[in-house]
Amino acid sequence: MRVLAGTVLVLALVLAACGATATDGGGDATDEPAAPTDAAPPTADAGGGASPDGSTGGGSGSGFGTHPCDLLDQSAVEAATGGSGMAPTAVSVDATSGLCGYKSPSLADEVVLSVWEGDMATSMWMTMDMLVGQGAEGIERADGLGADAVYSASGPANGELILNRNGTTVQVAVRLGERSPEEIKAIALELGRQIAGRL
Repeated sequence: MRVLAGTVLVLALVLAACGATATDGGGDATDEPAAPTDAAPPTADAGGGASPDGSTGGGSGSGFGTHPCDLLDQSAVEAATGGSGMAPTAVSVDATSGLCGYKSPSLADEVVLSVWEGDMATSMWMTMDMLVGQGAEGIERADGLGADAVYSASGPANGELILNRNGTTVQVAVRLGERSPEEIKAIALELGRQIAGRL
């Protein structure tokens, strides 16, 4: 089951990257993607945010799918990871999903956000929730984030947090070379708390 869970996460990223051809030439957040689109970022309000067309609420998403880098400031990523120079690079996949990568200048460390809204967000979350419910190895509930969340350790220095709130699902992939699994998990949870606060 651990292999299945890892496959779901990898497939989600691959599908997102493959669908990115219209706006960025098909790259992903670990390549050198094109600059984000010129669309105005969503505006936050007391209801958790607005979609790009200005509508709010309804559990359809917060508009971060097209502006994934708005979910985490560079300073927050650097504070959590202890890194520096981790400037965000966005890849818009389609009208409801996108990627944001924060890489160290040495390329050894990175944090990658994958953001989905609407039907894809629901499908992603239901899949992860099902895996946890079936007792998949290496996946556990992550409580106390202000969102539904699960965590999966995918290697000694890699981990993924998947959280769902207000119609948006976000995967936070943390890859840091010289960190223990416990440190990776703590970093992912801290970044997850900050993201949940913006959704």
